[in-house]
Amino acid sequence: MTRTGSIMTLMKDAVVGSQKDYTALSIRHALLLLAIPMILEMVMESLFALVDVYFVSRLGTDEVAAVGLT
Repeated sequence: MTRTGSIMTLMKDAVVGSQKDYTALSIRHALLLLAIPMILEMVMESLFALVDVYFVSRLGTDEVAAVGLT
């Protein structure tokens, strides 16, 4: 399998959540399987914050400042 195909398969396994024995994998593959869901979660959290500020911005600047503190 090509390197790109291997990475895509690894990403699919990380997103789907298939069960893996991390002790039997290489360190690189184990780290990727753990990091990909974390990266996706951080992207979704940032997107949530942007959407939150967008809707709160319709209320006023004081409200946006209050949301910015959290």
